[in-house]
Amino acid sequence: MIHRISIHLINDHSSSRNDIEKPYPSLKTMFTMYDKIYASVMKYSEICIAQKK
Repeated sequence: MIHRISIHLINDHSSSRNDIEKPYPSLKTMFTMYDKIYASVMKYSEICIAQKK
């Protein structure tokens, strides 16, 4: 599960290659990456909680 999420994030990152070439990624890019990671973590923790019940 986590492995699939990390691959997904890497794919997103490579599609925005032009942001990486700048000295710093734009704030918007950083926030969208953070949002994606946060959403993935929340979804994963929800699944874990659901399985424990």
